[in-house]
Amino acid sequence: MKTLAQLGSIMILFVGLSSNGYAQPEPISRQAFDTAVRSAVHNSYKFSRRVTKVGKNYDEYGKVIRTTSSIFASLLPKGFYTIYETEENGKSTRIETIKIADVMYKRHDNGSWKLLGKRLEENVGIIPSSLSYAKTSKERVTVDGVSLWLYQAIIQSVPSRGNPDDKLAVWSLQCWIDMKGRMTRTIQQSRPPLSSEFREDVYEYDPKDLKIEAPIK
Repeated sequence: MKTLAQLGSIMILFVGLSSNGYAQPEPISRQAFDTAVRSAVHNSYKFSRRVTKVGKNYDEYGKVIRTTSSIFASLLPKGFYTIYETEENGKSTRIETIKIADVMYKRHDNGSWKLLGKRLEENVGIIPSSLSYAKTSKERVTVDGVSLWLYQAIIQSVPSRGNPDDKLAVWSLQCWIDMKGRMTRTIQQSRPPLSSEFREDVYEYDPKDLKIEAPIK
């Protein structure tokens, strides 16, 4: 099982994004955007995959106040494992979970593994329902020689009590979807009045080094 540090380099694979002569972004409806994004996430369930996630929260001065990193790895039909790490106020935490068939294992901060009697499923929530879409679009792009669809949304919150003088939170979402209809990468960024957040998810399908084993017998 790879560590988060070993997988961190995956996140830089997508920095070379170019349009390569494809058409400019095409405006689409909110419904079309929602349908494409949710379908791409659900299509990923059909494949063994590793999803590597990183996130940062910033205060109003741009200082990082919290970092998160996680891995969700599913090996079909055997099971999955998760690793979730956070660092905030000088304190680090690490939670690991493994599910094989109907057996669940969990441990905190590299402690002892324990058997669990409940199920754990991947949280795939992407789009906050309380936000109002300002702009949605799609376009064909090429990343490392691979043709993808790039769906983008720029979203604003609704002013409280309808007061136009209230500061609005701005939230953006970029989703790269392959020609098989699977999610390959997402970037979410928010700029509320007093803080901001960045999150990136990268999907690997059918990774050859993916293994899931019971930590205790």
